[in-house]
Amino acid sequence: MSFESFRAGMISRLSPVLPEDHLQEVLRALDEMGTFWEFSPKSTAIITAGGVPDEVRNYLACKSIENIKKSTLQNYFYLLRTFFNVVRLPVDRITAVEARKFLAWYKTNKNVTNDTLNHKRIILNSFFDWCADEYPEVRNPMKHIKAIKCEDPERLPMTALELERIRKSCNTVREKALVDFLYSTAARVSEVCDLNIDDISFTDHTVHIRCGKGGKGRTTFMNAEAEVSLRAYLESRQDDDPALFASAYKPHGRMKKRAVEIEITKIVSRCEVSVHVTPHVFRHTAASLALQRGMPIDQVQKWLGHARIQTTLRYAKTLNFDVKLSHQKYCA
Repeated sequence: MSFESFRAGMISRLSPVLPEDHLQEVLRALDEMGTFWEFSPKSTAIITAGGVPDEVRNYLACKSIENIKKSTLQNYFYLLRTFFNVVRLPVDRITAVEARKFLAWYKTNKNVTNDTLNHKRIILNSFFDWCADEYPEVRNPMKHIKAIKCEDPERLPMTALELERIRKSCNTVREKALVDFLYSTAARVSEVCDLNIDDISFTDHTVHIRCGKGGKGRTTFMNAEAEVSLRAYLESRQDDDPALFASAYKPHGRMKKRAVEIEITKIVSRCEVSVHVTPHVFRHTAASLALQRGMPIDQVQKWLGHARIQTTLRYAKTLNFDVKLSHQKYCA
């Protein structure tokens, strides 16, 4: 089946039930995603290697209008393609047994942690849950598979002193701006990479994150140090790229997540810290220090963009370490 045929079929199916503006939005998403889809005629026979059933394409089309990032949709596609390449059955014939076998195969062959494996389980559950709503003959086999238990490793933040050591170890205006911005905004590294210069308001010291985790936008803030560092960095740039943080070398272009990780590792190697520092540790440190200094946890939740306060409580767990130190100091 050609992409054009599939697109025409979607128009025929959706035009009677969707307003014109919504239909055009779906079609724009289809055109964008067509670059990494594979198309084959629907069949109730065993799925051939390399193919995906129509249900996967329809699922991704629906998810694409939920403001989900293209990279996330690609991850969904890659997992579902792998699933059907391994299971080789049509959607309505898959049972919990086949799903469990796939998860066992994935853990062994991909050598992933239980945390990663549980994330794959969640994606599969989302797909089959959608299928069960859309197609009467399909049931969700994932409902019979419990959440995979995984360790919740203790992630210790930096101390205020360690944060200052890292700031002092920066050699360039871009390094200083990156460190100050990661800490001040508590933004995820993917969110920082997606930001454009026009997402920054120096007037009211705000940062508009257009598409955070789960496709949700939010506003975060810069402190004075971050604002001064960022201004100096932007004034030093000699490119016209719209990205907030761009490559230092021609042809420049937006910094990617891996480039930010390498930059932070390089900075941290110049000083002494007691924890393993990644870009996410700046977010963790900002939240932990804010809680230590009395910021209400519901405000921290909103600042970080957490959908559930239980997620924010993970950051509060590290405060127990401070209680332990205080107990040893005052109650020994």
